[in-house]
Amino acid sequence: MLADPIELDGKRRQCAAGEQPVALIDLDPAGGVFDPPANPEKQPGLALGLAVMREAGVVIAWLSDLSVNRSGGLRTALEQSGLDPRGEDIISLSRDGTDRKQLRMENLAGITCIIAIAGDERADFDERYKYLRNPEAGAGLENVIGDGWFLIDQVFPDNKGEGQ
Repeated sequence: MLADPIELDGKRRQCAAGEQPVALIDLDPAGGVFDPPANPEKQPGLALGLAVMREAGVVIAWLSDLSVNRSGGLRTALEQSGLDPRGEDIISLSRDGTDRKQLRMENLAGITCIIAIAGDERADFDERYKYLRNPEAGAGLENVIGDGWFLIDQVFPDNKGEGQ
């Protein structure tokens, strides 16, 4: 998370001693909402990377605009794919149509220290990317890409999202 919620300078918030480190992974495809696959493929490489982070004390959090009513399908997909084999990771889903991902990220950052965010588009890191009239205005944020913010392919590759 950024140190200043207004500035677009790319300066990240520093963790305080004792704060729980969290790695946040956005599941929604660009322009859509994640749709949990019924039979997800095993993902041993990613599962191993997540296991290493957990072993180092980092909590994994999954973020989506998927309705909380579908949390069971998400839990099942994460467990069957090997990404959350014990069902212990945080999942942050939409409670209603006014529940923005950015606010849920900020709430999580208020009680933990988000050390990494992964998503398939820049707006997954900070919703202000959606509102930049001039892309150069966000140039200060580019230094965080690859250093706390990570552009990745979809976690579930065949997922096109609801309504796609």
